[in-house]
Formats: sequence, structure tokens, C-alpha cells
Amino acid sequence: MDYGIEGLYSGHFGGEGTGLHTSHPMPWRLDQWYAIVIRRWFIPGESVTRMGMFMYAYADAKWTHYMSASVPGPDIPISGATCTGFLERFNGDALGYHGYYGQHFRMSRDGSWQKPSHYVATAGGDPDTWNAMLVGDGDNVGDANIMLIAGGSYGNTHSTIQLEPNQFDPKPKPAMLTAAILSVSVVPQVGTEAVIVAWKNDESTPPQLSYSIEIRSLPGDVLVAFDAEALPQKRSCIFSTAVFAAGDYEVTLTVTDIFNQSSLPAETTFRVSAPVRRSRSLWRRVQAWVRKCARRFMNTR
Repeated sequence: MDYGIEGLYSGHFGGEGTGLHTSHPMPWRLDQWYAIVIRRWFIPGESVTRMGMFMYAYADAKWTHYMSASVPGPDIPISGATCTGFLERFNGDALGYHGYYGQHFRMSRDGSWQKPSHYVATAGGDPDTWNAMLVGDGDNVGDANIMLIAGGSYGNTHSTIQLEPNQFDPKPKPAMLTAAILSVSVVPQVGTEAVIVAWKNDESTPPQLSYSIEIRSLPGDVLVAFDAEALPQKRSCIFSTAVFAAGDYEVTLTVTDIFNQSSLPAETTFRVSAPVRRSRSLWRRVQAWVRKCARRFMNTR
């Protein structure tokens, strides 16, 4: 685990393979759509591949970063020709439990998008106890989504059902926006020659994957400091100003989102004051005067 939202449970498991399990008490709301994104990335020189899980709640128009982890091995791709999800009655004895599945996409390394050629629903046991069909958005007619239902009698006679929804979007709807920065600020660290650059992103736009910060002198536009890192959860970093000349500086921040889209830059300025000459304190001057008087007194005896 590299990051987990507050309240997240995580632990390693074995038996059905070996891995890291995470779970979170989700604030699900009935009849609302949620988009889930799994994103992998690789930082050159590392011996691990990083991944993160993000979710977009349509009703709230808000993204949440739930967890990030490191997988042993460099630059491991997400491979295979299929992606699998399932419907499960986790507890209780309710009948007719069901879910609506929206369109699925996979983003390639170059940022292009792939769509499935078809979807397959299957289950063990008596086919009459479950069914899958094309639906609209859950309330209206249409054929853009899939409803999967189980726990009852539904007249299904097929152990496998192949569906081809009208997947008309070129890419996921939440990815049609680009990351946006709400604010960036510079906070001096009291008692030190350093400043903290902190920022806040718009949670209604795609989450941050990485950031880039440049500090340049004003005037002159000379680059004096730089920092960049692929950490979705990071929102601040510290810069030492010990070697900065007195004067004004401009901070430029850009974030790249989980869909490889770059935000518009956000800028702010700050000032580095000239160092203050530290004279001896009154107490030290008094001490020196007392020692001088003591020496004179001893020499007169």
C-alpha cells in the first residue's frame, strides 16, 4: 500500500493467488451511477509498477482517490483481452438483487481508447435464477447499458448470454473533462529558509496523477527550482530558499490527470527578503561589559 483513504481496510491474502485486498464502507446510493477507474503507471528507474483506484460519483459530480499500491516488477502492463465484473448478494436473503453496468473502456499507452466488441454474462446453476438484458439508464428504455439480475425466476434458458450494447461514446464521460487547479499558494515556514507550495484541485474534474512545479525569478524568468512527481495524493512540497537572492519569484503549477490530460497552469508569486544582519543582543553586550569590569577589578587588586 502506498496510499489509502481514511477508513480503508487493507491486508494481504493467499489461497486464490497472492495479493493485496482493500475494502471500504462505500457510501452507495440507490439508482445512482458510479464510474470506477483502475490506473497503472511506471516511474523510470523503479523496480515496481504503481496502480491506483479512483471512483466518480455522478450524483455528487465528485472524484475520490481510494487507494494506491506498488506491484513488484517494473512497467507491468494491464494485459489480456477481457475485463470481468460480477454481481453478488454479499449477505441477506433479498431476491431480485440487480445492478446496471455502463460502458467499459481501456486507455492505451498513447492515450487512445479501446471498447469491447461484446459483453458476456454467465452464471452457474439453473439459468432460470438469473438474467441479463440491454437497458437504458435504468429508468428509460434503450440499449446502451446492461442489467444483470439474480435471485428469483426470470425465464432464462441460456447459461451464457452475449450482449452488444450501443457503446456510442468515444471515451468515458468523466474523462471528457480535464483536471483543473482551484488554487495554489506559497506559505513561508517560520524560522526556516524554506517555503511550502500547496495546491487544491477541482474534485469534479479528473484526479491528479502527477504534478510539475517551476519557480522562476522576477524579472528575468530564470528557473531557480523545479519539482515533479507521479503521486496522485500529493498536494504540497517544500522548497529551500537559502540560496535564493532577495527579490520576487513566480510559481507555476501544472497537474496531469489519470487520463494523461494536462491542466491549465496555475500561478502565484512570493518574495524572498534580504537576510537581516544579526547584531549581538543586549544580554551578550551586558555579559561582555561584566567580564570586562571583572578583569579590571582583578587587575587593580
